[in-house]
Amino acid sequence: MIAAVTPRTLVVTLSTVRPMPELAALVDNRLSSMQGVCERSMFPVRVMEVPHTNVVAAAADLLNELKNLQRAYVNLMETGRDRILQHGGTCDPVDVMEAADPFLRASKAVIAKAEGGAA
Repeated sequence: MIAAVTPRTLVVTLSTVRPMPELAALVDNRLSSMQGVCERSMFPVRVMEVPHTNVVAAAADLLNELKNLQRAYVNLMETGRDRILQHGGTCDPVDVMEAADPFLRASKAVIAKAEGGAA
């Protein structure tokens, strides 16, 4: 079991995964994006190295946390859409936004691959 998993520690941990290049590429992309945001906002960014054996041992927990982050991301889309509509605006349906989001598509593909489905 992983203690105190936060999106930041999950991203840093997942960025060291070697057996799943798609996941590593997705995480590296998001990590680079997050580092840029942190640098522009004057927050220090420190990437910690995590031993590979720990990542393999925690693979099931990491997959579950990736699923949780994906659900949270979609929930944010739903909340944003609801607020836009409440204020009289127009917005794409959530399924359209999900399909258009490259990071969400990539995470779904990685989850499917990890669960033995088609990537």
